Amino acid sequence: MSETDNPLKLLITEFAEAFAAWLLPQPIQWIRSLPYAATCSLK
Repeated sequence: MSETDNPLKLLITEFAEAFAAWLLPQPIQWIRSLPYAATCSLK
């Protein structure tokens, strides 16, 4: 996924408000970025 990771991050940061509005079923008042923790594991 490393080759698609940066373009995806760029897309989300550039269109964060539109993405949040699409994702959530209610009007968006404001958005903010949160730190990303790359240390997760799925079992």
